[in-house]
Amino acid sequence: MLPLWADLAATLVFGLSGALLARESSLDLVGAVTLAVVAGTGGGILRDLVLGDAPPVAFEQWSVLVAATAAVAVVALLPEGRRRWRPFYLAADAAGLGLVTAAGTVKSLGAGLGTYPAILLGVVSGVGGGIARDVLAGRVPVVLHQEVYVLAAVGGAIVVAGLGTERPGLALLSGAATTLVLRIFARWRGWEVPRLGT
Repeated sequence: MLPLWADLAATLVFGLSGALLARESSLDLVGAVTLAVVAGTGGGILRDLVLGDAPPVAFEQWSVLVAATAAVAVVALLPEGRRRWRPFYLAADAAGLGLVTAAGTVKSLGAGLGTYPAILLGVVSGVGGGIARDVLAGRVPVVLHQEVYVLAAVGGAIVVAGLGTERPGLALLSGAATTLVLRIFARWRGWEVPRLGT
């Protein structure tokens, strides 16, 4: 059983990335809430639907939608300056990717999926919200760039699968931290995924 705090934390952090992107794109309040909610809940909804857990947690627990909306309030309080908050966006995106991937892997393992399917669903749920966010914002989703994004999520999901579900909190935090570190370090070092062909 995935603790509710895991979904709330993942929703808030990934929601921040959506709200920051909305601010960077000069969207109105409705657009900002839309991006925050989609980014924050998209992966979890996808995960729950695949697992047959209907209705998804985002529609059962009002606090999940509040967490996504709260992200907009946080971003609205930040001082002006688009470029200033770019590192914050990258950190929120990496942390959200890690939390949603880890939560998806933990819940998948708890639902009885094998190691490989649990890792796969964890990664798919992790990138799902970001893809929806980017598409709505009119951007090419980051998963289609050469950046180490999906591979960072895979690393975190593998850590979760290795630790198992006996201590879900430890597995979730360890997996999320792994993804966050891999994503940030790879971007700092300028690592890219090799192209297919020339």
